[in-house]
This record gives sequence, C-alpha cells and structure tokens, in this order.
Amino acid sequence: MTRRTIAAGAALLIFAGAAIAAQPSPPRYVGTYRLPTHSQGFHDWPSDELSAIEFIPDPSGGVLNSPTSFWVVPDDRSEQAPARIGRIESRWDGGTPRFSGITWTALRNEHGRIFEKNTVDPEAVRFLSLLQSAGGMSHMILWTSEGHAKSGVQPAIYQWSMNDQAAIKWKLPRAFLHDKTEKPTRGIFHNNGFESLAIDSWRGTRQALAAVERPLIQDQGTGVCRVLARSIDGSRVYQYGYPLGPAPDRTDPDTLAVAEMLCVGPRRFLVLENAELPDGETVASLFWISTDGASDLSLIESLNDLGDAEPRFIEKKLLLDFSTLPNDEGLGNFEGMDDLGNRLFFVEDNEHGKAGSTRLLVLTKPSGLDK
Repeated sequence: MTRRTIAAGAALLIFAGAAIAAQPSPPRYVGTYRLPTHSQGFHDWPSDELSAIEFIPDPSGGVLNSPTSFWVVPDDRSEQAPARIGRIESRWDGGTPRFSGITWTALRNEHGRIFEKNTVDPEAVRFLSLLQSAGGMSHMILWTSEGHAKSGVQPAIYQWSMNDQAAIKWKLPRAFLHDKTEKPTRGIFHNNGFESLAIDSWRGTRQALAAVERPLIQDQGTGVCRVLARSIDGSRVYQYGYPLGPAPDRTDPDTLAVAEMLCVGPRRFLVLENAELPDGETVASLFWISTDGASDLSLIESLNDLGDAEPRFIEKKLLLDFSTLPNDEGLGNFEGMDDLGNRLFFVEDNEHGKAGSTRLLVLTKPSGLDK
C-alpha cells in the first residue's frame, strides 16, 4: 500500500459516545516470528505485502497449542500474481511456532473469474461460515478491496465461498464511491479505502464493519474516517465516524491511518492505527473502541457541512503505543490483526520486501475487552 500524506486536522467534535467501562490493561509483548516466503502446492506466487491475517476456525475446537491454520492476503493489486488468499499451517508446541509454506487460492469476482491486474486491491479478510455441499466443505469468507481512485477502481466488499463459484459483491453506499475518475469530489481518497474488516457475531444479527483508511474526499480536514456497518444479509446499513489519533510521539499526525479492526465483544473492537516517523518508519497504535451511542452518518453528505447535526463519533481509548515495545520490535508497517486464545497476532506489510521477510508480532490479549 502506498502511503500518502493528507491533512487529518482536528476532529469535529470530542468523541463523546457512551462511556466504555473499566479499561483493560495494555497487552504485553510475547515474541516476533518470521512467516514463510515460499509457496507449496500448485501456485508459486510471491508473498510480499501481507495486509491481513485470519485464523481458520477448527470445527473440533482446536486451540493455540494444537495445529492451527490461518489465512493471509497480499495487497499488491494483482501486479505480482492474481489477487489471492494464502493458507499457512502452524504448530505452536512449546511456544515456538513452526510454519508450513503458503498454499495459494486465487480470489474470484462476481462473475466467477480471476481478477485482472490492477482491478482490485485486497486488504482484509474475515471468516463467515462453513458450507457443506456435494463437493465437500468450503469456507465462506468476507474480504475487502480498498480501491484506487486515480485508476478508477472503486472500493469493494466481496462475500465468497472459496471455490470456483462467483462471489457476491456488496452494494456500497454512495458516500464511499468516487463520483468520477478525474478530480473526484466524493468517495475514497487515493487508495485509502477499506483497509480493515471486523465481524460482530455477539448479537442475533451478525454485522460487518469496515473502516476507510483515511477520511473520504468530502470529509477531508476533519480527521474522521467513516466506518461502514452492515448486517451480513444487507437488511441494516449504518455509517459511523471514527476520529483518528492521537498520533504516537514524533510521528506526523497527517499520516495517521486505520489499518485493521477486530471485534472483541458486542459493539467492542480493537483498532490498529499507523503513523509515520520523519524517516518513514511506521509506528502502530492499538485502541479499544465502542460503537455504543455513535450516530449514524448515512444522511450526512459531508462532515465539513453538518448544518444543525451534532453527531456523536465512536469513543476510543489507547491501549498500546507500539514504539514502547522492547528492542524496537513494534516498529514496522503492521496491517493485519487477529486473536486466538489469549494472544493477539499482527502481520506486517513488508512493502515489496523492503523490510525483509514478513514478521508476525504476538502480544498478550488483555482480559475484559468485551465489557
């Protein structure tokens, strides 16, 4: 993902949603591990620029100390290989993981075809369900593409059963779609679309939430990113406002960006933000947020023109500044996040291999996140 500077500005309002209860303690550093760069199976495709990690549910109820599998997704716009999702098998016996090579599967569009070069930019993936069919068991997933306004590529969210069948492409609210290729006045800014994705399964109606990486064109200067909240069946669609920051010490606030979201309880999420130091190094911050009391922004065309509206934005609390982790282990462009058992896992986008092999950062998962 290309980093571009925008003016984040000051948030329109103090984020004043309903107060979150007692705050969890900060996560603690566990270790850093290197993910495989080699493929196994039929496709020998590059593994740079990983932007997502999602542990694959084990129907037998597997835990971290047993064999586990997870998906990873590169965000190279199909430039090095078709848009794809990779599966890695792992064992964590004794605390030291062993990883298999990456088994790749090409993603499919709404016509059942592999994506052409520069037509999609995968960024996040989450598991939805297991499907039983005549051909066996398959996984239903949800994944996002951040889009690229300059190239005329709109952001997108796809629901797919991980076989040769066509995916379901979700209809997005017009606020997220750029209105024209040349000098758009609405929609995503550059390639700062849906970088993140979370599934709230704690209530009767499952809901997907996807935040844009930086404020939309019509919201520039507010420092507020819109979050699309949609029930899986499409019966309910909302938009929330997520205020960026505060930025870690010595980083440029204008480079703040939402990298990932993870549901940890009913209307409770962890959000990963990134910001850049003067030398270009990235520093992440981990926030605990609640959508309780947040206003629906669906009818607000621009956050720069509220009229008489006084929306409440998502409330957030800082859990961890990654620059405080020992031995600079927290410095890097971490973009993917998931949890398993009592651990949090963060995968690094190594920017075309500039950061060397891809790192997997592991922290403890604080208790009380769902309160």
